[in-house]
Amino acid sequence: MPPAPSADQVTATHAKITALRTTELTTGLERRSRQFGKLYLDELAPFPPWIRVLVHLRHLSIRTQFPLAYTNARAAEVGVDRLEKFRSLRRLEALGLISIERIGHRTPRVVLKSVSRDETAAFQK
Repeated sequence: MPPAPSADQVTATHAKITALRTTELTTGLERRSRQFGKLYLDELAPFPPWIRVLVHLRHLSIRTQFPLAYTNARAAEVGVDRLEKFRSLRRLEALGLISIERIGHRTPRVVLKSVSRDETAAFQK
């Protein structure tokens, strides 16, 4: 039978468990505040950047008026850097899902377009 742990070992273990529980609670609250439908923004990581940008724009459309200045900081909320943001916006525009107002080298202003069911069938192929 192993020897009983000392009082210092018990206190250290208790402190670690308390810290983990506090971290889990904080993380859970933060995740709930960033929920979009049934999908958390953190769960978008495995998807390609252009999908993350599209879902993020749809999320922002609930609480923001368009045209929306889609900044690098907003793109970073879903893990997209500035070059991926540029490529993603260009791809979404080519697919006809958004239109972009470009004014020189300033932040692009994005407008979401409505998509019919017939058009969405083309994306699934």
